[in-house]
Amino acid sequence: MDFQWILYDNSAKDHKNAKVVVVQTEGLDIGLLVLDAKEILDISEDTFTSSELLAHSKTPYFTTIVNLEERMITVVDPQILSERLTGMEVIGDYIRSLKTQET
Repeated sequence: MDFQWILYDNSAKDHKNAKVVVVQTEGLDIGLLVLDAKEILDISEDTFTSSELLAHSKTPYFTTIVNLEERMITVVDPQILSERLTGMEVIGDYIRSLKTQET
């Protein structure tokens, strides 16, 4: 999925430095096309911040904000993201049907 498109309505597919980040959900592994991915972080829960902005109904997959030394990071819940995006149920059903055919 083109995460740049989901968030900003423009695509990352033609950017030469775009990267794919794979996230796991209960039923599906999802590749997110992103413009930047520098590191994988192990984040302590004491750095999480509750924010009313995160309660916005259009972006329920933003679950918290993490305050790090010189930056703030918005945390995305891949399970909520996969459940809320149009067409994801159809994609999940298709993947499951392929797995069933293999066995």
